[in-house]
Amino acid sequence: MATKFIVLLKLTTHGRTHGPEAAKSLETAAEQLREMDGKVNALHMTYGQYDAGIAGECPSDETLTSFIAWINDQKYFSTQTLIGAAPSTIHIMHHTDSFDH
Repeated sequence: MATKFIVLLKLTTHGRTHGPEAAKSLETAAEQLREMDGKVNALHMTYGQYDAGIAGECPSDETLTSFIAWINDQKYFSTQTLIGAAPSTIHIMHHTDSFDH
């Protein structure tokens, strides 16, 4: 099963001072993920708390970790990663995370 994810990105100081290169690094990130047998489903620059977002799929958690490390190594963005789950798993998560046992 593929690991679905959303990565929220904030420009670093380096990224803000090298805007065109930072934007290009997002395109390169999509290529990098494809080389890792992953897939970018959406890539957007955003307004607000975060400057960009990537939604995609990786063949494993390890691949996702490597992808995030690659992004951080570019020094243009800091990242926050969200792992995706199907809405049908919400009731399972609710019951297993309870402290009322």
